Amino acid sequence: MSDDERRNTVLHRLSAICWLGRTIKNFRGRLSKLESKQQQTLILCKEISAKLDLVLMNQGKLNRTLLPHGKKINKPPNMPSIPLSSIQEFRDFEDFLSNNENFSAMVFYISGYLCKDEEKSARKLLAKLLSNELASQFTYHGATGNRSFKDTHLGEVFESALLTSFKNDLSDAKDAAGKWFRNAPWRKPSDGASESKRASNKGLQR
Repeated sequence: MSDDERRNTVLHRLSAICWLGRTIKNFRGRLSKLESKQQQTLILCKEISAKLDLVLMNQGKLNRTLLPHGKKINKPPNMPSIPLSSIQEFRDFEDFLSNNENFSAMVFYISGYLCKDEEKSARKLLAKLLSNELASQFTYHGATGNRSFKDTHLGEVFESALLTSFKNDLSDAKDAAGKWFRNAPWRKPSDGASESKRASNKGLQR
C-alpha cells in the first residue's frame, strides 16, 4: 500500500470516528431531553393524583353536607378488617392503601367518624384503625425507637380524613395522637379498639 493510500485510509477512519462521536453526542442530548420530559411528566402525574384525591375528599364532604339524612357510609371494596391487630395486618393494609382509589375511598370512609372536636376525632379514628396491642408498637412521630405512624399510608389517611373537617395544621389532633400512642400499652381494650368495634356493629348513618 502506497503512502497516499495509507493517508487516505487514516483520514477515512478519522472521519468515521468523528461522525460516530457527533452521533453519540446528539443521541445523548436527545436522551437527556427525553429523561427531562419524563421526569416532568412524572411530577405532573403526582400533582394531578394529589389534586384528584383532594377533589374526591371535598366531594365526599359536600355529599355529607347536602344529604345529611340519606347518607350511609360504606366500606371501600375489599378493605381488610379494622381495627388492625398485628404488624402483618398493618403491612397488608399498607399494600391496600398503595392503590390511589383505595386510599381516597378509605379517607372518605373514616371521615364519617369525625366529630366537632379535633382531639376527640383524632382519638376516635385511631381507635377505629388500630388495636391497643398494635398501637403500642408505634409512636406518632417514630420516637423512642418505635415505628413512625405518621410516615405510613395509614398515617396519611388519618391526617387527610381530619383535614376534611379541620382546616388547620392539625396540631391539636397530632398532640392527641401522640398521647394516644404513648398510653396504648396501659389502655384497657374498652378505651380503644372495642369502642370502635361497637360503633362498627351499629353502623354509621346520619
